Amino acid sequence: MLIEGWSEWDSWSPCPVTCGFGQRARRKVCLEDPKDEMVANATCRGVARQTERCDMGPCGSMVEDKFEGGGPDPVDLYLSKTRE
Repeated sequence: MLIEGWSEWDSWSPCPVTCGFGQRARRKVCLEDPKDEMVANATCRGVARQTERCDMGPCGSMVEDKFEGGGPDPVDLYLSKTRE
């Protein structure tokens, strides 16, 4: 027997970014018994999808580590060119 109403929330999706901020989501499903005419025409109230911000930490450390041995920082180079 199927119980009508909302299912439990799914697990949160992985954060889609490797650094910085992203947005992850989870969902739930409206359960309806198609054999029950009273319920088949009903709708669940509320939201079926939630989102939240996820933080994977700063991105800058990878750039700093890569250019630690000297040479110009590519971000500084870009910014200096855009200011000209």
